[in-house]
Amino acid sequence: GQERRVIIVSTVRSSDEHLESDAAHALGFVRSPKRFNVAVTRAKALLVVVGNPHVLRLDPCWRALLESARRVGAYRGCALRDESDIDDTLSAA
Repeated sequence: GQERRVIIVSTVRSSDEHLESDAAHALGFVRSPKRFNVAVTRAKALLVVVGNPHVLRLDPCWRALLESARRVGAYRGCALRDESDIDDTLSAA
């Protein structure tokens, strides 16, 4: 894969209603660690992720990226739920 100065990643899904179907049919990259790695490691200077953080945080890789971005002040977007809300959502799935 080629590196670029700026990478913009659109994660497409805005709700979690189709995630189980996507996983069953190996669709998308939101729950694929290999595709996640490719998406986030190609930017030399700036990575912009467009997506629903509440859906992305259901995946451990995306959750770690969002938490890291928030910790260093790079996160821009809606308020993130706290960890207890995420744990409740994961338990219900």
